[in-house]
Amino acid sequence: MIFTAEQYAAFANVNIPRAVTQLQAFKTQFIAGHIGKQTRPWFVIDFPSLHPSDATLIGFEIETGFQLAEHRNSFMNWLWDNTDYTTVDREGCSSCPTEITFPPMTFELLTSDDSPIKAMFDYNSSITDESARMQTTRVTSSNDNGSCVGTHTNISTAAYRALTPNQRANVSSFIRNFFSRLNLAQRYAIQGRAPYTEGVCNARGGTGDGANRIEFKMFHTTTDQVQFNNYLKVSKRLAELIDAQCGSPNRSVLGDTTQVFAFLTQDLESGSVIAPTNRQYTAPIITSAAEAGRVARSSYPGVLSLAA
Repeated sequence: MIFTAEQYAAFANVNIPRAVTQLQAFKTQFIAGHIGKQTRPWFVIDFPSLHPSDATLIGFEIETGFQLAEHRNSFMNWLWDNTDYTTVDREGCSSCPTEITFPPMTFELLTSDDSPIKAMFDYNSSITDESARMQTTRVTSSNDNGSCVGTHTNISTAAYRALTPNQRANVSSFIRNFFSRLNLAQRYAIQGRAPYTEGVCNARGGTGDGANRIEFKMFHTTTDQVQFNNYLKVSKRLAELIDAQCGSPNRSVLGDTTQVFAFLTQDLESGSVIAPTNRQYTAPIITSAAEAGRVARSSYPGVLSLAA
């Protein structure tokens, strides 16, 4: 569910019976694939307070869709019953576009067997009728509309939360500038898609918008768990990149594009987030992305770190 009746009662300053009634209305909206933005879980709950003050928190938004409303409704019922603090909206692909947004979590939870995202992918794979599963799109070129169906990662580190608003704006701007310098093959390698040269990362959060964080509109939506695990690896390095830049909030430490690209992709076995067997991609895209990673790795071998 998105939150408990008790949590909503405290947020909205209403009694428990009224909160229970409202929660039932929220469930109806949830099953239909749309919760109003004003009642997203991070508006109701202070997620950083649920974790140690020095925790790095990562939250994913996964744009997908379903061929039929009955497919979506069944899937949303499972999400409501089996995940906490998850919400949905009408963004994505297919006849019933659906964006599934998970709450901020630690990297340790995201990579464990208890990860709610892993549970969702396992459930999706268990659906016998493949047409009833989460829908994704193919990426055939950088201008393909299908490449715009994305998976966004929201990252909040203690160092970033401690900065002033102007410093946070500087940090996100420096990182955004790095992404704007990537070539086509590098964007495929680190994002699994290439619809953007700018606007990949944006400062979010603050009053009325949850924890201060950076939203990276990076990855291509996939149900391939090998590829999603690669997204987790890059997200972990992105958190380290944020902290490195937070150490120098008024001066970029990301001047060497190839070095920073190599740093972010160093944990990827093939040099790219794209799973070699993922049928969402054409062979030339898979090859060019892997080659971009190989070239960067040969230029900067060994375990890389960034320092302010």
